[in-house]
Amino acid sequence: MNSGSDGRDEDAARRARLDKLKSELKTRAKTPDAAPPPRDAPRTDSTGSAMSLGLRAGSEFVSAVVVGAAIGWGADRLFRTNPAFLILFFLLGVAAGVWNVIRVTSPKAGSSHRDSPLSRAGPADKDVRRSALGADRGTRSFRRGAQDPGRGGRRRGLDDVATEAGPAINPIEQFSIHPVVPIEVAHHDVSLTNSGLFMLLAVGLSCLLVAIGARGGPGVPGRTQAMAEMAYEFVAGMVRSAAGEKGMQFFPFVFSLFLFILLCNLIGFIPYSFTVTSQIVITAALALMVFFTVIVIGIREHGLHFLKLFVPSGVPIYILPLVVAIEVISFLSRPLSHSVRLFANMLAGHITLNVFGGFVVMLLGAGAATKALAVLPFAMTIGLDALELLVAFLQAYVFAMLTCMYLNDALHPGH
Repeated sequence: MNSGSDGRDEDAARRARLDKLKSELKTRAKTPDAAPPPRDAPRTDSTGSAMSLGLRAGSEFVSAVVVGAAIGWGADRLFRTNPAFLILFFLLGVAAGVWNVIRVTSPKAGSSHRDSPLSRAGPADKDVRRSALGADRGTRSFRRGAQDPGRGGRRRGLDDVATEAGPAINPIEQFSIHPVVPIEVAHHDVSLTNSGLFMLLAVGLSCLLVAIGARGGPGVPGRTQAMAEMAYEFVAGMVRSAAGEKGMQFFPFVFSLFLFILLCNLIGFIPYSFTVTSQIVITAALALMVFFTVIVIGIREHGLHFLKLFVPSGVPIYILPLVVAIEVISFLSRPLSHSVRLFANMLAGHITLNVFGGFVVMLLGAGAATKALAVLPFAMTIGLDALELLVAFLQAYVFAMLTCMYLNDALHPGH
């Protein structure tokens, strides 16, 4: 009995000392984050995640280059000079962008560490606080182990490390849709989202480009008019080659699709913008619109003879049922392949760019020894930017070309 009471007295004294250490820690510490956050608490970091820092650095660089190029282009148009101002201000924009990247990614962990309460405290204070933290963590782990005996110490340690590590890189976050202008009609949410806003922007730019191209004039066409005429001739040649002269009646439809998709792809490269074609619901809606347009045109032009599309000529009768089944499945899968191709290419491209941008920032902020290695992912990011510009054009071209081919099947089902 005496040994039991002595043990309880020792436990009570130990708990009293622990409470005293905790109160001293709370009194001396100026910040409340001495203890690790709860397991269910959201992960926060004073410097932000590496991905957000990478996006900020990339946006600073791209913004400086775009602003410099815009100023140079405007100066050339104003003074009617050769592209001297454009080259000059473009180089200045690149220099400013590099400076912004260095300024944004400069490591500040050292200063924040020096300003922490633990670093400002003396050796005795540090020992007191570390003892309190260690005892507190041990108490929590003991309680968790008592509540969940099957839970191992290694699992608990990994969870605590993950909790204290800060936010993880999330390259999918850039594709989230959120309302820009909240609108509610009859208890229905019809808010204008970021996706709808950038679709309206793409439609407005398409109309502006076509209006400038249709304005014409007796003189030499300007750059914008020449670009609009080039796009017109490009799509017109594509429609003629894929659907013939009869397919030119659908030229406005194909041209609108091509220009809308191309501008949506290009707008997605602007910092803080939104890539509309990275949403499967958008690409699926466009693909289904083409699919049902082909069916309506085929039935309107040929009636039930449109079903000849599923019966190729010259096929032996004994394998005709198999061929018809394959043709029907191929026709019904057109919207799937038509939409997923555009969606997957844009999604994968932007995820890759964000991941490599995150590598650059993490290597720059890790220390002086790893800064030289940041050149490799930075060069890869520049190369991927050029590749994604090509992919943005190619995907718009492929979508429009497949539309022309499907319209050709509706106009000539027996061929």
